[in-house]
Amino acid sequence: MEQTLGHIENRIMSISHLYSLLYTKHNLSYINAYEYFSLLVDNIQNTLQNKEIDIQVKTDIELYSEVAVYCGFIINEAVSNALQHAFKVAEKGTIIIGLDKKDTTYHLTIHDDGKGFDSTKNHESLGLIIIESLATYQLHGVLEIEGIHGIHINIRWEERHV
Repeated sequence: MEQTLGHIENRIMSISHLYSLLYTKHNLSYINAYEYFSLLVDNIQNTLQNKEIDIQVKTDIELYSEVAVYCGFIINEAVSNALQHAFKVAEKGTIIIGLDKKDTTYHLTIHDDGKGFDSTKNHESLGLIIIESLATYQLHGVLEIEGIHGIHINIRWEERHV
């Protein structure tokens, strides 16, 4: 039950962080992805109390605010799942979140070096369902997930103004 409440709190905080960043900016349409993702990651690590895992955010992209919300939810689910399931207790590891843009195509990656999973089996994880729904239906993107040598989530989508 405590874990479920933590997930709900992190989802709510992902929107709260976005609104806080937008409130302090002059341009309400775009947000600095590095700032936003870093706030999310700090919040997730504090909630799950897992400081053994090094989480790195690599981006210098400005994101349209509505797209940023979807990315925030995806990152929340992926990082929460990795912190809870990919590593043994007190094990050190790394999670890397990257976002780049080439021409009009965005590419969001979330990789960890944890234990991975068999991607040929059907996994009915709520987190994976949320990630797939957001990537496909909200971002109108393509999602690829691999579970060898950690989890590798790759999402590509075309720029559009919602």
